[in-house]
Amino acid sequence: MGADVTIYCLQNVTDYHQFERLSHDLMSLEGYSSIEPLGGFRDKGRDAIHISKSGQTTVFAYSVREDWRAKLAEDASKIKRHGHTCDQLVFITTSDFTAGERDEASSFVNNEFGWRLDLFGIERLRVLLDVTHPQVKGLHPQIFPPALLALQPQSSTSKDHVFIISAPEDRVLAYDGWETPIPLCIDIQHGDAQIERVAQDIFGLTKLNYNACRLEDAKPVTVGCSDAAGEILVSNPKVSHRKSNFKFYI
Repeated sequence: MGADVTIYCLQNVTDYHQFERLSHDLMSLEGYSSIEPLGGFRDKGRDAIHISKSGQTTVFAYSVREDWRAKLAEDASKIKRHGHTCDQLVFITTSDFTAGERDEASSFVNNEFGWRLDLFGIERLRVLLDVTHPQVKGLHPQIFPPALLALQPQSSTSKDHVFIISAPEDRVLAYDGWETPIPLCIDIQHGDAQIERVAQDIFGLTKLNYNACRLEDAKPVTVGCSDAAGEILVSNPKVSHRKSNFKFYI
């Protein structure tokens, strides 16, 4: 599922106020540390502003509308009509667009208003949220529900990983049932075993016990008592050559 979770959440934003806050946080991390949120229903085309130390004024406008191009033109016209200072316009939208549409929008803003345009579409937002600043998603559970974030595969090199194995589909995205898949956390506490090998062993034992990967019903004893069994194996002085494959201990 991966990045699709982030895309799905952004495409289904219903709380515009929270999207404004999300955008403020991202822009603050992207070099606009002194960003000043404005927003509201009478923002006159400005959701936030930033004035650099050199005096350059950047105006921010956000949109969750599908007709992002029309919204861009509306906000730019409001900014000019109300006489707001603007050297650069940052426009953030949850919509997707082609390279040609991006270039056309940049030319439009530059030719009509004399400003530079920095355009953030849904794919650029995904990169910021999944790669550059992944911690930001945890600050906005109204947009990124924790249950959905748990479905996102981990890409770090840490030995602590979360695997979703109880259902092939999510109830919000496609699954037609009501049970929320339960994640299984696998943590290597002793040795340098490969996390993939340990996961395969645990999943294999689940299949052996139940003939189905359904940990939401119950956990096999090899999983539920893994901590205790691991301590016994580590503490046993007679075990001189420990083997990581669980089949040697069942």
